Amino acid sequence: MVSEHYATAPHPSSSFCFLFAPIYHPAMAHIAPIRRELGCRTIFNVLGPLINPVDYSHPEGLEARILGVGRKELGWVYAETLRLLGVRKALVVCGEEQLDEISPEGYTNCWRLVDGGDGNVMVQDFRIHPTKTFGLQTHPLTDVAGGKGPGENAEILERLLKGGMPKGDPIMDFVLCNAAALVAVTGVVEGDEELGEDGIMRGSLWKNAVETAMEAITSGESLTSWERFLKLSRRALEAQTTL
Repeated sequence: MVSEHYATAPHPSSSFCFLFAPIYHPAMAHIAPIRRELGCRTIFNVLGPLINPVDYSHPEGLEARILGVGRKELGWVYAETLRLLGVRKALVVCGEEQLDEISPEGYTNCWRLVDGGDGNVMVQDFRIHPTKTFGLQTHPLTDVAGGKGPGENAEILERLLKGGMPKGDPIMDFVLCNAAALVAVTGVVEGDEELGEDGIMRGSLWKNAVETAMEAITSGESLTSWERFLKLSRRALEAQTTL
């Protein structure tokens, strides 16, 4: 949904930035034709999510991140790699359908970086569920599939941010699950949590995170942030075309 030109528009007045890999990692652009010809997953599918140019060990770096993997076997490997890179707050997720996002349909496998004491960071694994963890309904993956093109996807995003989706809408719940997980990992909301004997994480922390994410939408804060990003991105694009 985001034009590649937006990658050139980081701005101190915007809280959102899109980093387009072929621009920040030109080598990825050079191998793109070869990857398309091969028609199968390669080591570059594994490297892609890990080559973010942000230095995670820097105090002013990202506070937390969520990273999705399409294969469960990669979950712990990614989490451990993030730990070695200096990340202190992160959640690696893999839906049981081999989905590289939090599943709206069922369980999601998680690997979270947590403070192990004495400044050490450890990897904790557990599962989450739309209803059991977040208090939301479950929905088939077919109900949350994206639109057929950028235009339709943009309309869906705009409708969501403007509060045009009713409570319980599959796409809304899907967005809330993923947004709330990041909120919970950052630690900006309070609440308890408990890992059950079934390996599922539950607790008020995760439900409070859903409320926080929903409040950002209903208050218009998310829409304002998005519109500001678009404005600054277009300004940067105009400046670029005049050079």
